[in-house]
Amino acid sequence: MRSWDEPLETVEALERHEAELLALVNHDQQSAELYLLWPLRFLRERGFRIEGALATHLDRLTDRHAADRYEAIERGHAELFDRLGMTVRLRFCSGGSFVREEDQ
Repeated sequence: MRSWDEPLETVEALERHEAELLALVNHDQQSAELYLLWPLRFLRERGFRIEGALATHLDRLTDRHAADRYEAIERGHAELFDRLGMTVRLRFCSGGSFVREEDQ
């Protein structure tokens, strides 16, 4: 697990760690699914110190019923998406959003 000395409180601060973030998210299908389901938890579990406005923003992206599904995916007992031979890559964009790039 990687951690940083200073908390990340803005999207701009998170953007400075784009390479590390994308490496974590694109590590495998499970990582991408966990990030998409609950980004704040995913990042905190991997050592990102997310606080302030950034934590609030990421928290708003999460369905309050995500905990059971997140934990099932972690254990390998569920998938967020059906796998149809498709690879999903995420590209970090300014403003804190991600763009899906799909290869068929």
